[in-house]
Amino acid sequence: MNETDTNAQSQKPKTSKLAIAALLIPVVMWGSGICIFEVCGSFSRNTVPQGAYAVLESFATFLTLTSGVVGIILGVLALILIKESKGMLKGKRFAIEGMIVAVALECVFFVFLFATVAIGGR
Repeated sequence: MNETDTNAQSQKPKTSKLAIAALLIPVVMWGSGICIFEVCGSFSRNTVPQGAYAVLESFATFLTLTSGVVGIILGVLALILIKESKGMLKGKRFAIEGMIVAVALECVFFVFLFATVAIGGR
């Protein structure tokens, strides 16, 4: 056994940054989208130019809808990289939790969306 094999075996596995991103980025995107929705809701349509209001609402919708897709893609990529790293990366749990959180946030968004439409909101 040579020196590089010994060094490779003695290194502790590092947590995958992609797995951490799979958990954090969807939460930040979804939270930002909801905050923008709240800001749009707190303004009267008369105080904000119509174009700016539409752009803010569209951006908030984009953030909340794509947060789930981003979380799932990052989670799958993290799981693939962790598997291919042959023990040099860890974080499988973060990647799986990120995918679960992303799907849960999308479900919450759609429940609120359908509830708003059902009670006659925007």
